[in-house]
Amino acid sequence: MGLMGTILTVVPCREGRMARGLQANPNAVFKICTSDHTAEAFKAVIIEGKAQGLSAYEDVIHFLRNVARYAGLDENALDPIAKRHAQNPGSNFIRIPLRVLDDIVREGGTFKGTSE
Repeated sequence: MGLMGTILTVVPCREGRMARGLQANPNAVFKICTSDHTAEAFKAVIIEGKAQGLSAYEDVIHFLRNVARYAGLDENALDPIAKRHAQNPGSNFIRIPLRVLDDIVREGGTFKGTSE
């Protein structure tokens, strides 16, 4: 999984739950939270997007080179995966352009939301 700007890219197992779910309904909603151990202070963001198959070789190589850099690998270390993908366009790279719906902050029992 990788997040680049406002694009989330995932590579789920083809027969896995995430792949089946996104095939049945490509609309995705995520809530991501951070909290202290008392839950008196936390931050959350709700984001949504629509899953799209990632099929262009250029898009896959761009994603994999970013993953390699993030992992501290040589930028071209994952190129063979992109080459295999180019030979099998039905592979399972999925990109989800994201949009923030709401972010919530709780400080000492008070909620603050910033909806669009």
